[in-house]
Amino acid sequence: MKQGSRPLLLALVLAAAGSWWLASSENTEVAAPETGRVAQPGYYLQNALLEQTDDAGRVYVRITTTRAEQDATTQEIALQPVQVDYFPATTAPWKLTARHGRLPPGARVISLSDDVVLTGMPVAQRAPVVVRTSLLALDTVTSVATTTAPVRMELGPNVLSGTGMRADLGHETLALESNVRGRYVR
Repeated sequence: MKQGSRPLLLALVLAAAGSWWLASSENTEVAAPETGRVAQPGYYLQNALLEQTDDAGRVYVRITTTRAEQDATTQEIALQPVQVDYFPATTAPWKLTARHGRLPPGARVISLSDDVVLTGMPVAQRAPVVVRTSLLALDTVTSVATTTAPVRMELGPNVLSGTGMRADLGHETLALESNVRGRYVR
């Protein structure tokens, strides 16, 4: 190595060490995310099948949906369109369909909206019961489906309509709450 290149090499080594020291001593905190950004989903699923089981491992709720998207802020899951197959422990199964559904954290109550149809085949009936409404909430723990919206219930050729409903799917009872009108065919 030439004698004149030693000071140049020493200067380069000192410059590199100095820049390393400056870079390492700078504030290394991560900047907070910008507010005003569009919230991203917690997760999303396409063509999903979700099942909820009881303590014995028996499936009592099966949810089929084209799209499930979790809101990262509320943890609520939006479903569209959605089909819920509900298997109460004591009665025949029920099927619910809707254009939209929502599952809160814990998934005890399934909220359905837009063209909601509840169909079941009660043990004592020969024809299925079909309930149509715009909104419905199903509590999977109590087996109770409720709505405050207008309802149309069909049982074979018989039709009842009213506003509001409470259906205990576990005990196969259904009550319309107000403005009840009907047509019964023998």
